[in-house]
Amino acid sequence: MRFAFRTDYVELDYRRAGKISRELAEHADRLERLARGQMEDSIGRLSADWKGEGASAYLRKENIVKEDILRMAKDLRRTASVLQSTAERTYRAEMRARALGFARKYS
Repeated sequence: MRFAFRTDYVELDYRRAGKISRELAEHADRLERLARGQMEDSIGRLSADWKGEGASAYLRKENIVKEDILRMAKDLRRTASVLQSTAERTYRAEMRARALGFARKYS
């Protein structure tokens, strides 16, 4: 009995997971730049030019949104990292199993 091993699926999935992982990290970078750049600039300008109770309430809400965006960026980075490491471990396990399959003798 002969077994045929196809590695193209494993490699394709690994490459796809790596691509998705990089895309998630890029999205996280963009979100962080938005929160640390544009939103902080906006908060600074508003706090300098707008005074009063309404301004304080708005700035508190904007800070909450900024922190939520930063938390989301951190979660995206963690997801990207887990996806990448899972893909790498799976790929190595598949390649070990493939090597064992080729080394095994069937009679």
